[in-house]
Amino acid sequence: MSAQLTYHREGDYMIPNLIAPEAGSIGTWGRRRREYLEKHRNGIYTGMLLSGKLDAYLAEIDRQADEMFRRLTRQMAADSPASPIPIPAPKAAIMYQIHSIPDTSLF
Repeated sequence: MSAQLTYHREGDYMIPNLIAPEAGSIGTWGRRRREYLEKHRNGIYTGMLLSGKLDAYLAEIDRQADEMFRRLTRQMAADSPASPIPIPAPKAAIMYQIHSIPDTSLF
């Protein structure tokens, strides 16, 4: 199946009618990978962008990295359980204690 490329005229120029493919949502890890490619591997970034493969690649990187992150955090939690954190007194009780202190600076 061959895609027919169409053009429109802008002054003396013929401009191709290009429509970018729908980009899915890319998470934190995919955005970080895109930033790395833009800064340090510009040729790879540009090639993938022009071929239309960049978004699918970034979505796959994001999925794999998120899976690895979740697996590692579960593993770390199982290896060393966190000690209980003391729960602070409710804010209202603290405010009551602060306001019940007599102000002796006036005397």
